[in-house]
Amino acid sequence: NQLSETKLEPVTEAMFEAGYTVEFDDGGDGSQSRRGGDGAGYRETLQNYDGLLVVQPTQEFSGSEIEAIRDYTDAGGRVVVLAEPTQVQSGGGLFSVPSAVSFGADNLTRKYGVQIGSEMLYNIDDEQNDNNFKSIYASPDEDGALTEGVERVNLDMAGYAVVHNTGAVDVLYTTVEGTTSLDTRREDSYPVVARNDNLVFVA
Repeated sequence: NQLSETKLEPVTEAMFEAGYTVEFDDGGDGSQSRRGGDGAGYRETLQNYDGLLVVQPTQEFSGSEIEAIRDYTDAGGRVVVLAEPTQVQSGGGLFSVPSAVSFGADNLTRKYGVQIGSEMLYNIDDEQNDNNFKSIYASPDEDGALTEGVERVNLDMAGYAVVHNTGAVDVLYTTVEGTTSLDTRREDSYPVVARNDNLVFVA
């Protein structure tokens, strides 16, 4: 995952307030890493938790890991995947070479009928953004547990969801009027939060 534990503190604090405990898997030695093996260890680890949060992974999931997650959600486990499109980042030095940072879980989320779009979004209308053209608003598409009482949400540096299985995937939030794709300059109402059963995808 690309975000540190410090950056995720607002999430962990909200979880604690809701009565949950949070554990991090840093993938290092001695951790409950998802890496390696045939996925049996990962399946066993998931069974100990109510939910799994995946934040902008840079490596793909293996086939056995995807199977373990599918079994986990089928059994009632909840998964939230936070995704951003591929971005080019500078190394920071004078002679550094820019590198592309890709979202690594497309092979997982495609199994649930959704994946990250190829572009970032923006909105230049000051009434339709949160004081920054890349900090966009989205509004609920339907009533449900994840939209009840919500008029709009703010997404900082948002992308969009590409929905492949419209019969199984519910779009929960779409962007407000005037939202445009960064590269192709296409204005549209973009899906940004989608759900397939027990997996929620947030672009």
